[in-house]
Amino acid sequence: MSTATAPDVPPVRPADGGSQPGRRRVTSQAELEQVAFELFAANGFEQTTVEDIAVAAGIGRRTFFRYFPSKNDVPWGMFEVELQRMRACLKACPRDVRLMDAIRVALIEFNQVEPDRIRRHRLRMELILRVPALLAHSTLRFAAWRAVVAEFVAERTGQRPDALAPQAIAHAVLGVAVAAYEQWLDDENAELGTLLDLAMRHLAAAFTAPEHPATQAAPPASAVQLEPRALPPYEPSRMRSAAIQATAMVGAAVLPATWTGRTEASTTRSPVTPRTRSCGSTTSSASGPMAVAPTAW
Repeated sequence: MSTATAPDVPPVRPADGGSQPGRRRVTSQAELEQVAFELFAANGFEQTTVEDIAVAAGIGRRTFFRYFPSKNDVPWGMFEVELQRMRACLKACPRDVRLMDAIRVALIEFNQVEPDRIRRHRLRMELILRVPALLAHSTLRFAAWRAVVAEFVAERTGQRPDALAPQAIAHAVLGVAVAAYEQWLDDENAELGTLLDLAMRHLAAAFTAPEHPATQAAPPASAVQLEPRALPPYEPSRMRSAAIQATAMVGAAVLPATWTGRTEASTTRSPVTPRTRSCGSTTSSASGPMAVAPTAW
């Protein structure tokens, strides 16, 4: 659910012909995004126009649209590039990594933010999730994000991407990511990677259904009883929302337990701190907002 976060670009002296004192004319998408974010923070998203951004950046309105199709696209940054990175991360995940673990690792990897860019990323996600004018546009972006997850689930399970199970998982994972981000935005001391990790563990538990002999058909959804699983000691109310509970019933009806990536040993494991760099592997330990568990985005 993340987007590419452009590095902070400090103001510099204006070049010849620049129209904004204290800043040269921008020459990249990252610089234009920085200018726009400064105006959004100072004046509000809805109160800032494309003309305001263009003037502050020292460019014309038509030049603005060479970098972004619309003002609504600015908070999403290089989202398409990031989707390709997430797709590659999922594809590279070894087949012996269970489905829900693979998605969990890819989700955390996709949402990693360097410490010096956290402030900007908070503003970005505040805009995406909490500005009413952006909700309709965000719906389109979220659909593209879910499609990447659904494609991966479909490939792993031999189903079509538009089948019930891939779509149920994709919608549920997006809901988990949004819930984690809402918690993160409300608490400046929260660690995004930890929230995403815990939320995905809750979801994996919800999708775990009792095993049935291969010769017997799974019971209808109304007959499935989900047993509570031991989880890390974390109590965010959003993680137990009615939407997640409803998704659990769907998952129990359509998903074999072997897809969930959970074992008896893993149900009581607490999150650890090595930073995940690729599916199923880690580099040196790291602490901070993106310290996450190593075993599986």
